[in-house]
Amino acid sequence: VSTQSTGTFTFAHMSSPEQAKSVGDLFAAKLKELTGHSHSIQNLAHWVAFHRKRIAQIVPVWKEAVLAERSTTRAVPMLYMCHEVMMGTWKKRKTDCIEAFTPALQDAIKHIAKLGSKGVSSTDKICKLWEKSEMLAPGLMDALQASIGEHKNSTPGNGPEPYVPTTKEGREIGALYDAANACTSVCEQADKKVQRLQAAEGGTQSEVEAAAAALKVAIGKTVDARKHLLVKLHRERDVHSKAHKTAAQSLKLCEHQIENVRWLDEEVNSNGPPSKHQRRY
Repeated sequence: VSTQSTGTFTFAHMSSPEQAKSVGDLFAAKLKELTGHSHSIQNLAHWVAFHRKRIAQIVPVWKEAVLAERSTTRAVPMLYMCHEVMMGTWKKRKTDCIEAFTPALQDAIKHIAKLGSKGVSSTDKICKLWEKSEMLAPGLMDALQASIGEHKNSTPGNGPEPYVPTTKEGREIGALYDAANACTSVCEQADKKVQRLQAAEGGTQSEVEAAAAALKVAIGKTVDARKHLLVKLHRERDVHSKAHKTAAQSLKLCEHQIENVRWLDEEVNSNGPPSKHQRRY
């Protein structure tokens, strides 16, 4: 409580505990209560938008909280809250919140994507919305998509453990799959760059031609990688087909031998040991 005297009157100024705290501290406390329910995400997003003049205090707290998470249970709602804030201000033609969150996005997206399949799908969905709205710079969108692409084929965490081949052939096929998927990702990014340059008014003809040439190279590498994978899979199919045929023949022989053993057992129990001429094998 503080007092201020003006003439014959004295005014008392009461400061509530909430006012005594900084906006960053208040946001940290509210962030701990965040859940995956839409109303919880939207309520906190509205609170952040209301305090957007103090957004410089809020973003570092948000980034630190996201990077401290070890599961998508809370990390994904934090991402959705950020998206709600950015999209809400973008619709109102304000960029202060977007500019404040931008430096923290790449680290946050990369961290959430590596938490598991849920993290990959959630970050990919949000990035597609950002790309569609064109609120972020193309270069940043490329970096965000690349961060997600690093974890699309390896997503430990909340989801099921990825299959780890134990045989030499399995490891070779796994490596070919990874190489083919990596080439496909590069090809997709090159295609997006060409489309973006063609749609942009400031894109020069030389830039478009260079991007198209890079896309052509990426397509060629993708096709070659898929061909190598297909050849390997065909070889493995033939090997397993022969192994299956051999196993079926062995199983049939085992069944025949089991029947003979049963017949012999019955003969021994009923008439004693069979004679030399009675034996079937």
